[in-house]
Parts: sequence; structure tokens; C-alpha cells
Amino acid sequence: MNDLSDERLATLLDHDGVDPQEITCAELESLIKELQRHRSREQTNRTLMKDLIEALTILAKYGDPYAPTHCEHDVLYVCIDPSQVSEADKTRLVELSFHPDTENGGGFRSFRFGSC
Repeated sequence: MNDLSDERLATLLDHDGVDPQEITCAELESLIKELQRHRSREQTNRTLMKDLIEALTILAKYGDPYAPTHCEHDVLYVCIDPSQVSEADKTRLVELSFHPDTENGGGFRSFRFGSC
């Protein structure tokens, strides 16, 4: 999707020593896409706390384990059995970036909220 090498993208974003006339149309399109993704991340980050609270509120309906969360390698895990969660709530949890974790013993995981 991104036609630019990481090095070229960094050069364009820093704008150090870049002659605007040397930027190709493909590079400009890729640069615009990267800036749009960045803006989208900024807009998404504005709702981080609200989204986290909403997700935990949904999950709290399905249990109150002794140690409900843990983090590993920038992944937040919530120890609620996905098979107990309604499909509607699972859909909303996915929208909030909490996905059923089938690889690490169940529960839900999110890469969006960083480490604890």
C-alpha cells in the first residue's frame, strides 16, 4: 500500500533537503496516505480512555475475576471467557479493539491501549 521506503518517507516527512520538484506523484500520494493515517490515529487516540472504560464495563457484565487484567509485550489482556459474551457485545468489543484471544488461553486482548 505504501510505495515509499521507510527511509524515503522519513526524508519527505522531515522535509530536510527535499526539493519539492523532485517528489514524484506516487510519493506524494503515499505521503498523503501516511498523513491521513496519522491524523486518523490522532482522532482515535482522543477517545482512548472512554473506549477503554466502555470495553471494561461491557466485560464486567460477564465476570469479576480476582486478577481481571494483565499485560505482556504491549498487549492488554482481560480474563473474561469469550464464550460467555453475547455476539452483540463481542461485535462492540472488536470495534473498541478488544478481540477474543484464542492463542493464549482465552479472554480478550487489545494492542490499542499499550502496556499497564
